[in-house]
Amino acid sequence: MSEFVVVPGARVRVCDEGDPTRKALVLLHGFCGSVHWFERMTPLLIDQYRVVRIDLAGHGLTRSRGSFDPDAQARLVESVLARLEVNSAVAVGHSMGADIAIELSRVSDRVSELVVIGQAPDYSYANLPKVDALFTLPFVAQAVHRMAPAVAVRQALRAGFARGFPMERGFDDPRQAMLDHALTNPGVYRVVSGDRRKALAARPLDRRIRESGLPTLVIHGAADQMYDCAKTAARYRDAGAMVRIVEGAGHSPNVEKPAETVAAIREFLAERQAAGA
Repeated sequence: MSEFVVVPGARVRVCDEGDPTRKALVLLHGFCGSVHWFERMTPLLIDQYRVVRIDLAGHGLTRSRGSFDPDAQARLVESVLARLEVNSAVAVGHSMGADIAIELSRVSDRVSELVVIGQAPDYSYANLPKVDALFTLPFVAQAVHRMAPAVAVRQALRAGFARGFPMERGFDDPRQAMLDHALTNPGVYRVVSGDRRKALAARPLDRRIRESGLPTLVIHGAADQMYDCAKTAARYRDAGAMVRIVEGAGHSPNVEKPAETVAAIREFLAERQAAGA
């Protein structure tokens, strides 16, 4: 169901499904992800919404000459939405995709609501490897990306799910997470490991949500291995967001618990509609 949309500086892989006259959900994956990280959610949404999934720059089958930082990614997505004539959308971002969804709302007037999945406001209590500085060096990122043993890559990817979750069963193709890792441009490592940490420390996502003034839903897994669920929920609630906790899910409820994640989104948007928004 995918196509390629050509915009200035990029050839972007897009999956555009559902009735094009309905409200759009723009689904943005995280680091080392692709459109496939929403493949189990999409069939549960297209009865009521237009669902647009995008391989971000440096990921999947998208080829781009631009930067990989959230601002550039958001402007890339905006260009794609303009080509697809999407005028009103819910920007849904998983993990790093949350940064991009929020930035999209800043650079575009097409976003009416935000949904953040599995992402804390910053790295202040993140349970991440303490080698981030090394990945800011291009040759290190390239070497690690190309030479890391498959078993080490698989183990690192499992941190994105609840302990014990069978990662291979979360996708239509059991190799998907490994394939997406292989397709990720090593240049993205610097953005995630160095630039992103600094950017979130300066302007955390809860602050950005408050500044955006947009209705926001946060969906977080109770068993997230990367970010403390209780601390994350409290900060987003203080910022005025609606928060839904998915029991049994880790950092990727969109993959681990797609039905529950979709139910939370539907409830959020139904409340918005009932309120006349």
